[in-house]
Amino acid sequence: MHAAEKAHGAIEATEDAAELCALISALSKAGRVLRMSIALETKLARDAGRDAAVLTEKAVATRKARLAGTLDRMIWTQMRPMEAEAATADLRERLEAEALLDGFADEPVEAQVERIAGLLGLTGEAIGPYVPASLRHRPSSFRHFWGDDEAWEDEAGEDEAEDDETEGVDAVARPSGEPQPNPDPFNGRLAPPIDLPSWECDDDTS
Repeated sequence: MHAAEKAHGAIEATEDAAELCALISALSKAGRVLRMSIALETKLARDAGRDAAVLTEKAVATRKARLAGTLDRMIWTQMRPMEAEAATADLRERLEAEALLDGFADEPVEAQVERIAGLLGLTGEAIGPYVPASLRHRPSSFRHFWGDDEAWEDEAGEDEAEDDETEGVDAVARPSGEPQPNPDPFNGRLAPPIDLPSWECDDDTS
């Protein structure tokens, strides 16, 4: 920029045509170099901002995963299964909301765990072994890990009752033990067929 300003001053001061042409050419080159420098600085600043955004996004995702893993294990060892289901859903919503706050990834992990655990109602005292996420859809898994869990046994009892009802229907449909179609005694009607007189009569009974 300083060189361009000096060249511009020299152009205004000279009266020699040859020198004037040389100065104009030099000023043009200086202007081109200046534009390239400005464009390069703009690109570097833009790239730096994009890289910073990517790093921040990765840091937030990493922090969410770390908190989710730690707190999930706390939930499923400190709560009964039915309570843990609700607390797990609450945890997901809280992490999504907190991840939008500035400085989410900069807060100490231990402080975040302690604060969120308190909001979820965790006491810090384990009352049962950890249930892996892949087994949580099976009520029998909770009986295996937790022993006698009334809430989940009630749910399992309802499922067994439904199975018994289904088996009862199958027993009627298969009296011989072989798969047989259920006969329709009414041939698609809602009631047994009734013999009705023909609507077309030979004699006029009206």
